[in-house]
Amino acid sequence: MENWDLGYESGDLFKWDREISDFNACVGTNGGPYTYTDYSRGYFFAARTVAEDVLQRRRNIDISIYPIFYLYRHAVELALKGMINFLSYYYNHEDARAAGHDILKLWNETKKLVKKIDLLKEDKELITFLEKVFQDISRLDESAEVFRFPESKGRELYLQDQSHINILVLYQIMLKVENVFEYWFTYKFELLLRDNNNTKTA
Repeated sequence: MENWDLGYESGDLFKWDREISDFNACVGTNGGPYTYTDYSRGYFFAARTVAEDVLQRRRNIDISIYPIFYLYRHAVELALKGMINFLSYYYNHEDARAAGHDILKLWNETKKLVKKIDLLKEDKELITFLEKVFQDISRLDESAEVFRFPESKGRELYLQDQSHINILVLYQIMLKVENVFEYWFTYKFELLLRDNNNTKTA
């Protein structure tokens, strides 16, 4: 304890530092407004980075699975909400705000919109792949609480019917999920916006 530097002033946790400015993250009015899609990218990046570190070090696998899975799950939730917001506005010109944490409900809402847009519904293989993955995520963690806490509010232990989760397999599959979303976000959405702008100016 005697060698620990514990000097701390209120607000230090979030202060801006000129000398190490390369590590200053821009947030709020200084960096945004960011969208659900941007947040999703951040969570996918964080999940992937932690998973890669654990796989490389081969340490703390049993306790690292909880934050890794949660980060991936939240990344998916944010990505789906981002798609619902974007596609609702594109198709219906409505400022929709998807709510809730149920991955399958969000996916079903997303899928309805995807199937209305030719440029997206042609990606049948991608849609089928995501459907299977999201069914598994929902089966294991429908409420987004299973990997945040060891037990429910009723003090029932989670994951009693699941004995193993392979981090390498999880990493490899979720990398594909991330790539599908990124393909839609950066390529298909751009084409939709371009088509929409061309329609307005025609």
